[in-house]
Amino acid sequence: MSGTTISFHVGSNGVGSSLAHNNRENVHGNPDIDTSRTQDNICYVKRDIQELYHEVFDDAVADYNAKQKRSDRKIDDYYKKILHDKKTEHQRELIVAIGKGDDKEISFELKKDVLDCYIQEFQERNPNLKVYNAVMHLDESNPHLHINYVPVYESSRGLAKRVGHNKAIEQQGFESFEDWRANETKIIEQELKELGVERQFKGSHAYMRVGEYKTYAKELERLKEAKNEVKNNLQKKIGEFFETEQEVKKKKHKVIDLENKAKVLEKGIVQELEFDNKLKEYGYLYQSELKD
Repeated sequence: MSGTTISFHVGSNGVGSSLAHNNRENVHGNPDIDTSRTQDNICYVKRDIQELYHEVFDDAVADYNAKQKRSDRKIDDYYKKILHDKKTEHQRELIVAIGKGDDKEISFELKKDVLDCYIQEFQERNPNLKVYNAVMHLDESNPHLHINYVPVYESSRGLAKRVGHNKAIEQQGFESFEDWRANETKIIEQELKELGVERQFKGSHAYMRVGEYKTYAKELERLKEAKNEVKNNLQKKIGEFFETEQEVKKKKHKVIDLENKAKVLEKGIVQELEFDNKLKEYGYLYQSELKD
Protein backbone atom coordinates (compact mmCIF):
# COMPACT_ATOMS: atom_id res chain seq x y z
CA MET A 1 0.00 0.00 0.00
CA SER A 2 1.41 3.39 -1.01
CA GLY A 3 1.47 6.33 1.39
CA THR A 4 1.24 10.12 1.44
CA THR A 5 0.84 13.03 3.84
CA ILE A 6 -2.00 15.48 4.49
CA SER A 7 -1.27 19.19 4.90
CA PHE A 8 -3.93 21.09 6.85
CA HIS A 9 -3.17 24.68 7.77
CA VAL A 10 -5.49 27.34 9.20
CA GLY A 11 -4.32 30.93 9.31
CA SER A 12 -5.73 34.44 9.63
CA ASN A 13 -5.36 37.17 7.05
CA GLY A 14 -5.30 40.93 7.01
CA VAL A 15 -7.95 43.25 5.66
CA GLY A 16 -7.26 42.34 2.03
CA SER A 17 -6.91 38.62 2.80
CA SER A 18 -5.30 36.63 -0.04
CA LEU A 19 -8.37 36.52 -2.28
CA ALA A 20 -6.51 38.20 -5.15
CA HIS A 21 -4.14 35.22 -5.16
CA ASN A 22 -6.82 32.62 -4.46
CA ASN A 23 -9.10 33.86 -7.25
CA ARG A 24 -6.16 34.47 -9.61
CA GLU A 25 -6.91 38.16 -9.91
CA ASN A 26 -3.21 38.77 -9.39
CA VAL A 27 -0.65 36.21 -10.58
CA HIS A 28 2.32 38.54 -11.05
CA GLY A 29 5.56 37.48 -9.42
CA ASN A 30 4.45 33.92 -8.65
CA PRO A 31 6.62 31.46 -10.63
CA ASP A 32 4.72 28.43 -9.25
CA ILE A 33 1.61 29.26 -11.29
CA ASP A 34 1.20 27.82 -14.76
CA THR A 35 -1.21 30.36 -16.27
CA SER A 36 -2.01 28.01 -19.17
CA ARG A 37 -3.77 25.78 -16.62
CA THR A 38 -5.46 28.50 -14.54
CA GLN A 39 -8.71 27.87 -16.39
CA ASP A 40 -8.73 24.39 -14.80
CA ASN A 41 -9.04 25.80 -11.28
CA ILE A 42 -12.36 25.00 -9.58
CA CYS A 43 -14.29 27.79 -7.86
CA TYR A 44 -16.81 26.42 -5.33
CA VAL A 45 -17.86 29.61 -3.52
CA LYS A 46 -17.24 33.25 -4.33
CA ARG A 47 -19.12 35.78 -2.22
CA ASP A 48 -18.47 39.25 -0.85
CA ILE A 49 -17.54 38.90 2.82
CA GLN A 50 -19.49 42.03 3.80
CA GLU A 51 -22.60 40.59 2.18
CA LEU A 52 -22.16 37.43 4.27
CA TYR A 53 -21.72 39.52 7.44
CA HIS A 54 -25.00 41.31 6.76
CA GLU A 55 -26.77 38.02 6.08
CA VAL A 56 -25.49 36.32 9.24
CA PHE A 57 -25.37 39.16 11.79
CA ASP A 58 -27.90 41.89 10.84
CA ASP A 59 -30.83 40.40 12.80
CA ALA A 60 -28.68 39.89 15.90
CA VAL A 61 -27.30 43.44 15.61
CA ALA A 62 -30.84 44.88 15.26
CA ASP A 63 -32.03 43.01 18.38
CA TYR A 64 -28.95 44.14 20.30
CA ASN A 65 -29.35 47.80 19.29
CA ALA A 66 -33.05 47.79 20.25
CA LYS A 67 -32.08 46.94 23.84
CA GLN A 68 -29.48 49.71 24.14
CA LYS A 69 -30.53 52.89 25.95
CA ARG A 70 -27.29 54.66 25.09
CA SER A 71 -26.63 55.42 21.42
CA ASP A 72 -22.83 55.10 21.85
CA ARG A 73 -23.28 51.38 22.63
CA LYS A 74 -25.14 50.63 19.42
CA ILE A 75 -23.40 48.84 16.52
CA ASP A 76 -23.57 50.62 13.17
CA ASP A 77 -21.70 48.04 11.09
CA TYR A 78 -20.58 44.75 12.66
CA TYR A 79 -18.12 43.97 9.86
CA LYS A 80 -16.27 47.27 10.36
CA LYS A 81 -16.39 46.81 14.13
CA ILE A 82 -14.71 43.38 13.93
CA LEU A 83 -12.34 44.53 11.19
CA HIS A 84 -10.86 47.11 13.60
CA ASP A 85 -10.96 44.82 16.64
CA LYS A 86 -7.36 43.81 17.37
CA LYS A 87 -8.47 40.85 19.51
CA THR A 88 -10.80 39.24 16.96
CA GLU A 89 -9.97 37.92 13.48
CA HIS A 90 -12.74 38.77 11.04
CA GLN A 91 -12.11 35.63 8.92
CA ARG A 92 -9.89 32.57 8.63
CA GLU A 93 -8.30 30.75 5.70
CA LEU A 94 -7.85 26.99 5.49
CA ILE A 95 -5.32 25.50 3.06
CA VAL A 96 -5.57 21.75 2.43
CA ALA A 97 -3.20 19.65 0.34
CA ILE A 98 -2.24 16.01 -0.12
CA GLY A 99 1.43 15.09 -0.40
CA LYS A 100 3.78 17.07 -2.65
CA GLY A 101 4.00 17.95 -6.33
CA ASP A 102 6.62 15.27 -7.06
CA ASP A 103 4.71 12.37 -5.45
CA LYS A 104 5.03 9.02 -7.19
CA GLU A 105 2.68 7.18 -4.83
CA ILE A 106 -0.47 9.11 -5.71
CA SER A 107 -1.48 10.82 -8.95
CA PHE A 108 -2.45 14.46 -9.50
CA GLU A 109 -5.96 13.42 -10.58
CA LEU A 110 -6.50 11.21 -7.54
CA LYS A 111 -5.53 14.06 -5.22
CA LYS A 112 -7.94 16.33 -7.06
CA ASP A 113 -10.80 13.83 -6.62
CA VAL A 114 -10.14 13.38 -2.88
CA LEU A 115 -9.96 17.12 -2.25
CA ASP A 116 -13.13 17.62 -4.28
CA CYS A 117 -14.98 15.10 -2.07
CA TYR A 118 -13.64 16.85 1.02
CA ILE A 119 -14.80 20.36 0.06
CA GLN A 120 -18.24 19.23 -1.16
CA GLU A 121 -19.45 18.50 2.39
CA PHE A 122 -17.26 20.97 4.30
CA GLN A 123 -20.03 23.50 4.93
CA GLU A 124 -22.52 20.83 6.02
CA ARG A 125 -19.98 19.42 8.50
CA ASN A 126 -19.06 22.89 9.75
CA PRO A 127 -22.25 24.99 10.03
CA ASN A 128 -20.48 27.54 12.27
CA LEU A 129 -17.75 28.19 9.69
CA LYS A 130 -19.51 30.30 7.06
CA VAL A 131 -17.61 29.83 3.78
CA TYR A 132 -17.55 32.89 1.52
CA ASN A 133 -14.71 31.87 -0.81
CA ALA A 134 -13.46 28.42 -1.77
CA VAL A 135 -11.26 27.37 -4.69
CA MET A 136 -9.07 24.44 -5.72
CA HIS A 137 -5.83 25.37 -7.47
CA LEU A 138 -4.92 23.01 -10.29
CA ASP A 139 -2.47 25.36 -12.01
CA GLU A 140 0.40 24.56 -9.63
CA SER A 141 2.49 21.42 -9.16
CA ASN A 142 0.23 20.05 -6.40
CA PRO A 143 -3.58 20.40 -6.16
CA HIS A 144 -4.71 22.23 -3.03
CA LEU A 145 -7.73 23.98 -1.56
CA HIS A 146 -8.10 27.54 -0.25
CA ILE A 147 -11.19 27.87 1.95
CA ASN A 148 -12.01 31.31 3.42
CA TYR A 149 -14.66 31.41 6.12
CA VAL A 150 -16.14 33.50 8.94
CA PRO A 151 -16.31 31.59 12.27
CA VAL A 152 -19.66 32.25 13.97
CA TYR A 153 -20.91 31.29 17.44
CA GLU A 154 -24.02 32.02 19.50
CA SER A 155 -23.84 33.98 22.74
CA SER A 156 -26.36 34.14 25.60
CA ARG A 157 -25.25 37.64 26.58
CA GLY A 158 -25.03 40.82 24.54
CA LEU A 159 -24.93 40.19 20.80
CA ALA A 160 -26.64 36.84 20.10
CA LYS A 161 -24.25 35.97 17.22
CA ARG A 162 -20.55 36.79 17.23
CA VAL A 163 -17.27 36.08 15.46
CA GLY A 164 -14.82 33.78 17.24
CA HIS A 165 -12.89 30.76 15.95
CA ASN A 166 -12.39 28.68 19.09
CA LYS A 167 -15.94 29.12 20.36
CA ALA A 168 -17.37 28.42 16.90
CA ILE A 169 -15.52 25.08 16.85
CA GLU A 170 -16.48 24.26 20.45
CA GLN A 171 -20.17 24.81 19.65
CA GLN A 172 -19.79 22.23 16.87
CA GLY A 173 -18.94 19.69 19.58
CA PHE A 174 -15.14 19.74 19.61
CA GLU A 175 -13.01 20.27 22.70
CA SER A 176 -10.27 22.16 20.88
CA PHE A 177 -8.90 23.25 17.51
CA GLU A 178 -6.62 20.19 17.48
CA ASP A 179 -9.63 17.94 18.07
CA TRP A 180 -11.48 19.55 15.14
CA ARG A 181 -8.44 19.39 12.85
CA ALA A 182 -7.94 15.69 13.63
CA ASN A 183 -11.55 15.03 12.69
CA GLU A 184 -11.27 16.96 9.40
CA THR A 185 -8.03 15.27 8.32
CA LYS A 186 -9.47 11.88 9.23
CA ILE A 187 -12.12 12.42 6.55
CA ILE A 188 -9.39 12.85 3.92
CA GLU A 189 -7.45 9.94 5.42
CA GLN A 190 -10.49 7.68 5.05
CA GLU A 191 -10.96 8.71 1.41
CA LEU A 192 -7.31 7.90 0.71
CA LYS A 193 -7.57 4.57 2.51
CA GLU A 194 -10.52 3.53 0.35
CA LEU A 195 -8.34 4.26 -2.68
CA GLY A 196 -5.54 2.08 -1.30
CA VAL A 197 -3.37 4.96 -0.07
CA GLU A 198 -2.15 4.96 3.52
CA ARG A 199 -1.61 8.23 5.33
CA GLN A 200 1.88 9.08 6.53
CA PHE A 201 2.77 11.53 9.30
CA LYS A 202 5.76 13.77 8.88
CA GLY A 203 8.02 13.97 11.93
CA SER A 204 11.11 16.09 12.53
CA HIS A 205 13.41 13.74 10.58
CA ALA A 206 11.31 11.27 8.61
CA TYR A 207 7.87 10.13 7.57
CA MET A 208 6.02 7.77 9.88
CA ARG A 209 3.60 5.07 8.86
CA VAL A 210 0.23 4.90 10.61
CA GLY A 211 1.42 2.14 12.98
CA GLU A 212 4.47 4.15 14.00
CA TYR A 213 2.40 7.28 14.41
CA LYS A 214 -0.14 5.51 16.62
CA THR A 215 2.68 4.37 18.93
CA TYR A 216 4.02 7.91 18.98
CA ALA A 217 0.53 9.35 19.55
CA LYS A 218 -0.12 6.90 22.41
CA GLU A 219 3.10 7.94 24.14
CA LEU A 220 2.26 11.58 23.54
CA GLU A 221 -1.17 11.04 25.10
CA ARG A 222 0.43 9.37 28.12
CA LEU A 223 2.76 12.35 28.56
CA LYS A 224 -0.17 14.75 28.24
CA GLU A 225 -2.05 12.85 30.97
CA ALA A 226 1.04 12.96 33.19
CA LYS A 227 1.37 16.70 32.54
CA ASN A 228 -2.30 17.26 33.38
CA GLU A 229 -1.94 15.27 36.60
CA VAL A 230 1.03 17.40 37.67
CA LYS A 231 -0.89 20.53 36.67
CA ASN A 232 -3.96 19.45 38.69
CA ASN A 233 -1.83 18.63 41.74
CA LEU A 234 -0.11 21.99 41.44
CA GLN A 235 -3.46 23.79 41.22
CA LYS A 236 -4.68 21.85 44.25
CA LYS A 237 -1.59 22.86 46.23
CA ILE A 238 -2.01 26.46 45.13
CA GLY A 239 -5.66 26.31 46.21
CA GLU A 240 -4.66 24.89 49.61
CA PHE A 241 -2.02 27.58 49.97
CA PHE A 242 -4.51 30.35 49.24
CA GLU A 243 -7.00 28.75 51.66
CA THR A 244 -4.33 28.73 54.36
CA GLU A 245 -3.36 32.29 53.45
CA GLN A 246 -6.99 33.39 53.72
CA GLU A 247 -7.29 31.73 57.15
CA VAL A 248 -4.10 33.48 58.29
CA LYS A 249 -5.48 36.79 57.05
CA LYS A 250 -8.78 36.19 58.87
CA LYS A 251 -6.97 35.36 62.12
CA LYS A 252 -4.69 38.35 61.66
CA HIS A 253 -7.71 40.62 61.22
CA LYS A 254 -9.31 39.05 64.31
CA VAL A 255 -6.15 39.67 66.36
CA ILE A 256 -6.00 43.28 65.18
CA ASP A 257 -9.70 43.70 66.06
CA LEU A 258 -9.15 42.24 69.52
CA GLU A 259 -6.10 44.45 70.03
CA ASN A 260 -8.15 47.53 69.09
CA LYS A 261 -10.93 46.47 71.46
CA ALA A 262 -8.35 45.89 74.20
CA LYS A 263 -6.96 49.39 73.63
CA VAL A 264 -10.43 50.88 73.91
CA LEU A 265 -11.10 48.87 77.05
CA GLU A 266 -7.73 49.80 78.50
CA LYS A 267 -8.41 53.44 77.76
CA GLY A 268 -11.78 53.13 79.45
CA ILE A 269 -10.23 51.51 82.51
CA VAL A 270 -7.60 54.24 82.73
CA GLN A 271 -10.29 56.90 82.44
CA GLU A 272 -12.39 55.14 85.07
CA LEU A 273 -9.41 54.90 87.42
CA GLU A 274 -8.66 58.55 86.89
CA PHE A 275 -12.30 59.36 87.64
CA ASP A 276 -12.19 57.15 90.76
CA ASN A 277 -9.04 58.90 91.95
CA LYS A 278 -10.73 62.24 91.38
CA LEU A 279 -13.69 61.10 93.48
CA LYS A 280 -11.37 59.97 96.25
CA GLU A 281 -9.52 63.27 96.09
CA TYR A 282 -12.77 65.20 96.33
CA GLY A 283 -13.85 62.90 99.16
CA TYR A 284 -10.72 63.70 101.18
CA LEU A 285 -11.19 67.41 100.58
CA TYR A 286 -14.83 67.19 101.63
CA GLN A 287 -13.94 65.32 104.81
CA SER A 288 -11.27 67.92 105.63
CA GLU A 289 -13.78 70.71 105.18
CA LEU A 290 -16.22 68.97 107.52
CA LYS A 291 -13.56 68.66 110.23
CA ASP A 292 -12.76 72.32 109.94
